[in-house]
Amino acid sequence: MSIAPSSAKMPIIEYSIIGAAALLFVTPWAGGFIAEGTPSLSLWAVAALTAACGAYALAAANRNVAWALLVLAVWLFIAPWALGFTASLTAFWAHIAASLGLTALAAATVWRRSETDGAVAA
Repeated sequence: MSIAPSSAKMPIIEYSIIGAAALLFVTPWAGGFIAEGTPSLSLWAVAALTAACGAYALAAANRNVAWALLVLAVWLFIAPWALGFTASLTAFWAHIAASLGLTALAAATVWRRSETDGAVAA
């Protein structure tokens, strides 16, 4: 008899999304570019939206969360050029790394949903 719950029922990915939002929020301080307003505001806005995605994923368990995370990841990827802070290497690479992390979480969300639904996600 196993006491541990099944890993398919534990919302690990959803909590990881909320954890990623927390990491995004503290990145300007940890990266030392808090004085640069534009990259900091970009990360804070994405952190708030990522936290909302995580809360929605916990409440609704919907595949649309993956699409929202992908949109946020694309924004993080293009933000250094769109907002003009490519000269700040720390902020630049923080955005690129965060975009890769959110892409991985989106893929994990789609994978988890397709595994529990028994169908391939579109």
